Amino acid sequence: MARTKKTNTKNRGRPQLTETPQAEAVTVAWLVSVMIVTLLDVAAVGLHVYIAVAGMTEQRALLAGYSLHAAAATGFVSLLLAAAAFKLREEKPPPRVTTYSVLVAAAPSAVLLVSSMRG
Repeated sequence: MARTKKTNTKNRGRPQLTETPQAEAVTVAWLVSVMIVTLLDVAAVGLHVYIAVAGMTEQRALLAGYSLHAAAATGFVSLLLAAAAFKLREEKPPPRVTTYSVLVAAAPSAVLLVSSMRG
């Protein structure tokens, strides 16, 4: 009696993982940093709107500035992680995700640059 080869029915339809654990870790860190930058951007914009409506106090201005600077610093880290993810991954992330992450990460630095040029 000849032995027949059993096929593994558990893994049918599941994509095979081709990325290294390092590439996966960098990708997760990159996307988490994008979420954090997004939240800090929203907080900075919300605080600036609140200051425009409710009036400026020293504490409100400091909090808005801190959130903007934190967003810029985290955005810089996010851009570094994006570059590392592109270098390590075999399958590149979707272009829309990449575009969104770069725009969100660069926006706080651009705002700080423009505001420092104004004086």
